[in-house]
Amino acid sequence: KQMTYEDLEKYFHMPINAAAKELGVCVTVLKKHCRRYGVSRWPHRRLKSLDKMVERLEHEETIAADKEYFQHELESLKQRKAHMLRSFGRASAVSAPQVPAAKPDSVSF
Repeated sequence: KQMTYEDLEKYFHMPINAAAKELGVCVTVLKKHCRRYGVSRWPHRRLKSLDKMVERLEHEETIAADKEYFQHELESLKQRKAHMLRSFGRASAVSAPQVPAAKPDSVSF
């Protein structure tokens, strides 16, 4: 079965080794699929980092006087995360797998 971008996206929240194991493929094969869909680096750490920043801001917002500032920052981080995920999806539409051209039966040199 051909792996789709949506199949990959479901596992972005976990480390690449765990994702490969869940998908039943080796890491090398998973990376090949990622490159096919424009994912040059496995996004787990970036997503985790953004999620931690959101958590910290949400906590600080509850005790802060200037709640508007924190709400703006939270929205900005959430948009960055959404943009990152969308950019992978756009790349997949642009670089969909190509079917190799048919090879001639005989070639003379």
